[in-house]
Amino acid sequence: MSEFFLCHHKPDGPTINSAKDNTKLNGFFECHGVHCTKIRRPFSCDRYCSRITTANVNTLIMHEDNVIAADCENAVAFNEARGKEHGVRIEPTEFWKEDDGNLLTNCATVTRESDNRITATDCLNGTLLEHETLPAPYMNFTQFWAIYENSTRSVDPEQKFLPNQANLTIYSWKKLFINLEGCVNTLRGECKDFVARYGNDGDNNTAQSRYQCYYNKDANVEFVVARYDLDKVYRELLVSLIVPIVLFVISSISLCVITKSVKVGDDAKMRCVCAGDDSDDDVFGNANSKQPDNIYDTDDDVVDLEQQSGLDPVVTEQGHPLDTHEMVGSTKSLIPLSPTGDSGTSEQHFVDDDQDQDEKAVKCDVPEKPLVIL
Repeated sequence: MSEFFLCHHKPDGPTINSAKDNTKLNGFFECHGVHCTKIRRPFSCDRYCSRITTANVNTLIMHEDNVIAADCENAVAFNEARGKEHGVRIEPTEFWKEDDGNLLTNCATVTRESDNRITATDCLNGTLLEHETLPAPYMNFTQFWAIYENSTRSVDPEQKFLPNQANLTIYSWKKLFINLEGCVNTLRGECKDFVARYGNDGDNNTAQSRYQCYYNKDANVEFVVARYDLDKVYRELLVSLIVPIVLFVISSISLCVITKSVKVGDDAKMRCVCAGDDSDDDVFGNANSKQPDNIYDTDDDVVDLEQQSGLDPVVTEQGHPLDTHEMVGSTKSLIPLSPTGDSGTSEQHFVDDDQDQDEKAVKCDVPEKPLVIL
């Protein structure tokens, strides 16, 4: 059953109330409201087009499931077919006129122009009929289909302008993909539209789907595609190459800058170092602080330091006074607060430490043992 068919049938089976027992509706039924009568015997159908005008008509063009009837003077071709190869553009060439007979053909697109011209593209299976062959004044689609199927006189014996479909067949069977990936994910119902556009296979006297597609000349490729844009492929290729390369260059430059400007100090903290600072200096917190130039490695140096700490500040070789507070702060962690003596008693040392706090403060906490800076 279809909107394109008129079927001849007779309901001769039991009647079922579909509102109460619709599970028994299996097969063909003729329904009036909720009451459906089963069709038991086989039936025949005709294409539902009972009045195709044939009076004063010499051209019949099939376009999908439509039949276009016209009265034309001649037919002119602008392209020339070359079998399985691509067609070529030619000068306007007349290949049919009304005295040759009735013209029948099948075209992919048909457009009626404003100056009473018909423009058709991708036409094939052009045949000629005698003028008295078509029944007048009307015929149905079943009659038309039988006449068209039995027509054998070709309009174009050289198969250049309206060639037979067999001469244009490149591959007899291939899978049809919507694109190179074979799928879409736009959620716009494209699969449903794809089936409606490309799914007609010509069964039950319906028209086969006619459409443009892109194929590979390699016979081992098992599919053709309905969508293919070479410029889009080039754009996507450039984007897929340029974007990663630019990001890689930016990342590399950023890593180099961070490597030169960020250092990790002795306290395991990361700090930014200016371009003029010494990258090997671990004292990041005070840019103006400088380590003392004098390094005391022997007991004599310590004795000299004790003698000078009474009144006079320590002067370095460059003539700058030595900051003793800085020196003391850097050596407290190296000197035991309560070392044990050789006698093995530690209480005496605690007492001595309490009594000598003021004296050591006056002496700026001069270390009792040599200071070694590594």
